[in-house]
Amino acid sequence: MAGLHRVLAQLDEVNADTLRVVCLRLGGYTLLPTDTAGNVLRDGDTIKAVTYQEWLTEHQGVCMEGQWTRLERSDFTDDIDKWVEVGTFPQTKHLFVRFGEGRATSLTIVHRNVIAEGRMANGDIIARVASKDMTSWHTEAVWICENHVIKGILLRGKSTSDRNTATQLIKVVVKEKGILEVEEIESVQEPPVDVIDTTAYDLPPPESTGPTLDMDGETPEPMVYAPEGNIPLQLRQDVPVKASQSIGSTRFTNFFFMSFVAVALEDLAIVSTKAEYEKDGKWHHTAGATPSFREPGPRGNFNYDWFNAGNFNLKAGKSVNLAIRAELVIEGRSGMDNQRRARAHRSLPQPLRLRATLEDSKGRTVSIICEYVNDPLGLPTKESCQKRLDVTLDGFICCDDTEYDDRLWMGLYRNAKDKVHVLRFQSQYFRMGENDWKAIAFKAKQAGTAVFEMSDMTSWSEGSRNKQRVKALVDLGKEFVFGVQVELQTFTGSSTESFHLLPFE
Repeated sequence: MAGLHRVLAQLDEVNADTLRVVCLRLGGYTLLPTDTAGNVLRDGDTIKAVTYQEWLTEHQGVCMEGQWTRLERSDFTDDIDKWVEVGTFPQTKHLFVRFGEGRATSLTIVHRNVIAEGRMANGDIIARVASKDMTSWHTEAVWICENHVIKGILLRGKSTSDRNTATQLIKVVVKEKGILEVEEIESVQEPPVDVIDTTAYDLPPPESTGPTLDMDGETPEPMVYAPEGNIPLQLRQDVPVKASQSIGSTRFTNFFFMSFVAVALEDLAIVSTKAEYEKDGKWHHTAGATPSFREPGPRGNFNYDWFNAGNFNLKAGKSVNLAIRAELVIEGRSGMDNQRRARAHRSLPQPLRLRATLEDSKGRTVSIICEYVNDPLGLPTKESCQKRLDVTLDGFICCDDTEYDDRLWMGLYRNAKDKVHVLRFQSQYFRMGENDWKAIAFKAKQAGTAVFEMSDMTSWSEGSRNKQRVKALVDLGKEFVFGVQVELQTFTGSSTESFHLLPFE
């Protein structure tokens, strides 16, 4: 090849000082180390000089087609994986060893004639690529021989963030004309890792501030009351009280719909309708009370034709469906969605007692009490999340927002099939495998902190209603993540708790 370099140096297009590699387009023929320009080139042959990277790119397709295996090591110092792969070209059957730092950076070709001659010894390096200091990282391919007979190729690789070297053995047989045939490829032998009991590490105690929402228990049945008064009117509550809210950020109306079956024993002229609610042992007038006769709708709901005033007439002996809408003005924020607006505001007592009073033209009155009970919000709990996700949670943390009747939560569990830990936040989740944790441990050691913030999982913007922060708990000496610390914050409270990263079975 020295002769070939001299020939190329005479060409005007080629600068011998910057030339990295020469690719001869000779019908795919690979040159032997002993070949020179004089015994290979003929008159009329064309020589093309290309950069090393162009040459690697041209060979990428055939290398991928003929690849036997690849040994790859994650490197957390520069986030560039180091790898080595080995195989034979599909047509010529020459052996190749290709190296990469992210993308391919080096390619070594071993001619079949060289293999057929069998001059290599056990442990001879076929090719090697390493860091500039030769010690931080390296990838290499080594011959495995017995009495100069090739038995295999050993791949070795170590990244800067690896403690030890990983290996992979390819057992081969030399066929005629120096063609290598693979017998067996052993799985990658990872460097030995100390078995560490994560539960042996002490965790910081949990912390929480602010009020919490009541846990959903059994919903009490609202009581049914008999009417009281001297109006000749039979009055009976027939369906539970319903609730709704108008939309408001500082002030809104909480509506309650009381429904009755009413039968007048004589013709009655109702001249007044009012509603009250009980709080702190006292009855308070509502902002409004509007009556209506309700009729069944097409889907089993009811149509309301609310009266402009509280007066209406009842015919003797006729049964009517009477509805009374009580209106309570609330200082505060209404529910953030339909479910949270179809209930009594948190500032009202539970059960909420409402009292409707009718007065007729003769000054007679009748009153009836109705109770309203909020349905459960269905707030997430460890048990409900386990059931919904169909997993067993290793950890669970929640933080309540009593202004919005909402709950932030995070669940930690293991996916044994994929060997990943999963951190699930409401509708988003993060999967962390062994290499991900190694990367975090390495970065924590570089930063010199045993409590390392995981920025990809952290969302902490001032003024945001919901915030979350995740930190890795790291043993810097062993470069090992043994737990995570999760902090959740809402407008009304915060919660912080730490969890061990349990091993896979």
